[in-house]
Amino acid sequence: MRVLVVAPTLPWPPDAGGRIRTSSLLRELAPRHELRLVCVRQPGAGAAEEEALRGLGLELEVLPRGPRGPLARLSGPAEEGWFWSPALRRRLARLDAEGHDLVHLDELSPVRALPAAPRTPLVVHHHKLDRELAVALAAGPARARLAAARWELLEREATARTPRHLTTTAEDAARLRARHPGLEVGVVRNGVSLTEVAASTGERDPDLLLALGSLDYAPNARGLARFLRVGWPRLAARRPGTRLAVVGRGAPAAPLGVLPPGVELVGEVPDPAPWLARAAALLVPLEVGGGSRLKILEAAAAGLPVVSTRVGAEGLELEDGAHLALADDLEELGALAADALGRPDALARRAAAARERVEARYGWGRAAAELEAAWEAAASSAR
Repeated sequence: MRVLVVAPTLPWPPDAGGRIRTSSLLRELAPRHELRLVCVRQPGAGAAEEEALRGLGLELEVLPRGPRGPLARLSGPAEEGWFWSPALRRRLARLDAEGHDLVHLDELSPVRALPAAPRTPLVVHHHKLDRELAVALAAGPARARLAAARWELLEREATARTPRHLTTTAEDAARLRARHPGLEVGVVRNGVSLTEVAASTGERDPDLLLALGSLDYAPNARGLARFLRVGWPRLAARRPGTRLAVVGRGAPAAPLGVLPPGVELVGEVPDPAPWLARAAALLVPLEVGGGSRLKILEAAAAGLPVVSTRVGAEGLELEDGAHLALADDLEELGALAADALGRPDALARRAAAARERVEARYGWGRAAAELEAAWEAAASSAR
């Protein structure tokens, strides 16, 4: 198939969930399809990043950002402006004349760059549901209502162009169908590179917890900040001597305050593998759903036990008690982590079961096959 992939930003380097997902799926599918990636240039990206993407076996066009007009600023969410590109609109105006079998819109944000009624079959890929995320992060009810209205308007723009949408979890698919009855919403799960993430065979530090994730991603930073206030005191009281290493790129999107004793802000590292091999467990203090959850899959592939909120692990086919330990809220997460660290044999059993489940269900090859099937169904339906 000849597929035009439209992304809001260059999906490289693969150091954040969305970029990892997009680049991994493209790597799997490029040998079997003729792929052209059109995206918007991000600050800091240059020739090296573009060359790496071309090395996946696809054609690449990178276009400049530009300012939004007044009407778009009023009606669209702020995130849409981060990827706004008049050049992208001009580029996509001619897509129907190019003979592509399919257009894959990789994220909702650039939907207005597409023609209003494209004749080429279109699939919209939601890495997360932006509406839910924006509402959860809004400061107060009024801002939440405004955020919801702006994202729902953008969703309606997308549903007017195509009924074919994809999410990463069944839960997100159900939410999208409930808002827009009649949509054809499929699920393309996340994955992990099992050849790149090897299970650790070394000795783990029984008192070391790892928090892993991009700190400039607001849900990660806010969840961590709240955990340090309400969850860490319970953990430290039950298990003195426990340490928490916070590993992730970027400045925190929420103030962490004065770090309590035992908590170290490591920041960005060249490779998280040594931390995945050394820690006793991965801590996932998320209160907001959505996003890739790739860090849980990477931890499971590395044989690292996981202690998470239920929201943080939503949508993964990993069961509480069998593959990981789940808490209802951040306060309970502190007590649960202390209890889990005190039972290393149970931790090891869950980690082994999680590794086996991930090997069976979460390779990128399987995720790519799900996306390929969705592409073929969309193209066939249009014919």
